[in-house]
Amino acid sequence: MDDSDIKIFTPATHTDKDNDILDLVESIDHHRRNGNVARARKLGKDLVKVALRENIMDSFSGKEFGTPEVATEIGVLLLFSTEAALNYFLPTAQLSAIAISSLHEAMESQESEFFKNVVESPAYSLYYLSIRKGGEDVARSIGESFAKLCQHPDSETFIAEGKRIYELAVNEVEKDVLEAGFKD
Repeated sequence: MDDSDIKIFTPATHTDKDNDILDLVESIDHHRRNGNVARARKLGKDLVKVALRENIMDSFSGKEFGTPEVATEIGVLLLFSTEAALNYFLPTAQLSAIAISSLHEAMESQESEFFKNVVESPAYSLYYLSIRKGGEDVARSIGESFAKLCQHPDSETFIAEGKRIYELAVNEVEKDVLEAGFKD
């Protein structure tokens, strides 16, 4: 009898990529069971108040801050800072992604033209580079990027306001993450 066409069963070997995927699935399942996924979704929705802080314009003095272009840059910086803070303070990248997705969904549901302008802005890359290069004062670097984007690169007022906006958002998100009670 010729058995050359019979295949012998051998157990599958898992690659590193397979193991990474399994770890990711297990992590998400763990966070779903302990309520962290629901907390991340709720947090994202709640953070619309930070990312769309309409009343922030009231705290600026001077006509140069009243232009639509500067208002858009303020919105971009608020959204970027909110997202960056979620990445800083949430326990995992997966939970951060869930919260950011929920934040965007909540903002989109308001059907705001302002939100569309903010989300489509190329400024994210400049802010990201500010964080990536690090240094002693990331907030000041963010402020410098904000001033450049507002066409006032040497203005200490714009730099200080950009730094203040970034710190305001990061501090608010940190407080909200702590209050949300994420579990290990």
